[in-house]
Amino acid sequence: MDWTALAEAAAAHREAVTMSGAIEPAALQGLSAVVDAVLSADVPGYRALPTAAQTWLEEGPSAWARTRRWALSGALIAGLHERLRVSNFPPSLWDEWLALARRALERMQRHPAGPDQAWPSEWEDPWRKDLAALCLRAVPCVSHLVVPGAGVPRSWLLRGVVRQPLLTWRFWGGIQGRLAPYLENHVHLWMLGGFSPEGREACFRRVAQLLRLWPQARGLMGTSWYYDQALAAVSPKLAYLRQVPQAHGALFLEHPPSAQAAHDAAQRAPARRAAIERGAYRPRAVTMVWPRERLLASPWGAAA
Repeated sequence: MDWTALAEAAAAHREAVTMSGAIEPAALQGLSAVVDAVLSADVPGYRALPTAAQTWLEEGPSAWARTRRWALSGALIAGLHERLRVSNFPPSLWDEWLALARRALERMQRHPAGPDQAWPSEWEDPWRKDLAALCLRAVPCVSHLVVPGAGVPRSWLLRGVVRQPLLTWRFWGGIQGRLAPYLENHVHLWMLGGFSPEGREACFRRVAQLLRLWPQARGLMGTSWYYDQALAAVSPKLAYLRQVPQAHGALFLEHPPSAQAAHDAAQRAPARRAAIERGAYRPRAVTMVWPRERLLASPWGAAA
């Protein structure tokens, strides 16, 4: 599917939804203002929505929740190519936006909206990630969604000094005291098809492009259970997630084992779940920070 086909598919979807009566006329009339509010909003990260959009999503009966979300996504898809054309993102980055928009449309077609179609709670986070990407506030990078403007909280460093002073001071020195701003990568449930060693390397090349595009960015960061060194003994196939960036200068700050990290690590992995249950593996979140100079000096930085 190219951009022309995407625009035609988005228009056809909008027409089908409108003609089917799957969205209330009042909501459809207010959609244009909601799209403008979402596109013009200055909101941090990917989770937040402007008040006007949140109100519009919630003002109808809960049974219409999927209808309104799909309508908003469809409207943003329709204008995506034009927004990219007037942005400073080079065309070499556009293909992942095209792929994300195509997947979104396919999902809307497989799960049509209507008054009897519930909105699964597990879709809310990936939908907001899609929305941020469609608004160009986040960049789809093959294996992860990358969001600008993140920072390392000082409280994490203070806790680290108490628990592991030497490692924390090495971390602080490695990032040269630069706590912000960073590009932050996030796992996206609807992008898991690119979550692989090859997809991760392709992501690094795109991040290098973004670092050159945004010279103010200090590097790449992310926090997850899969950066934990202990994971290699339980899931050796995932060891690359830490080992590859670490071999090229990435730094890591460990957090204490937590119930949230255990919950996340146990998902879709019976072997990890069993290791957690018998006490052989205590997952912890770990923050990775890859300073820009080191990432740009890596093979993926040179190839970007």
